[in-house]
Amino acid sequence: MNNAKELQAQYRQYRDSLYQEYPQAARFERSKKKLTQILLLLCLAVHLSGFCQTAAAAGAVTGYNALKSFTAMGTDMILLLAATGPRRRLAPALYLLSLYRLVYPGNANRFLPEIIAALSGTDWGQKPLTITVTVCSLLYGLLILAAAIWLTLVPKNRKPAEQVEQIFLKLQQFTADHPVK
Repeated sequence: MNNAKELQAQYRQYRDSLYQEYPQAARFERSKKKLTQILLLLCLAVHLSGFCQTAAAAGAVTGYNALKSFTAMGTDMILLLAATGPRRRLAPALYLLSLYRLVYPGNANRFLPEIIAALSGTDWGQKPLTITVTVCSLLYGLLILAAAIWLTLVPKNRKPAEQVEQIFLKLQQFTADHPVK
């Protein structure tokens, strides 16, 4: 009978041995994990600040605004986690997310004209929060685009990405071969 703790120890040993075989993959995986954490935190900050701004503009929190904000945040987070996961075939999904974020940053239909007016020097002091949220949303889109390029187009990342995927498949096979009883 397999004890769960023994199986966990075997899994960790096996995973560590795989990463020792591929040291580039381990470094790449750590970098990708840090990038994912930064993107997730920025996603949370952009969506929550947009939600707070919308609530402040409306004078109250409405169910529609809350649902809209949290659905958009959840969608972004799911795409970020899927695209930065071990399967590199999903990384191009970041291009779609960045395109959406760059074309439609946080209520751009309402806020981009205000940014243009603010940058022209007419009313920067009147709506600093609006402008800050929109600029952060645009920067978020640019960072996602940079992450997509780093994951898909940089030649030195292809080999470690393939190695990470191979390690992931081997670890999946290990868990299938060693069920907890």
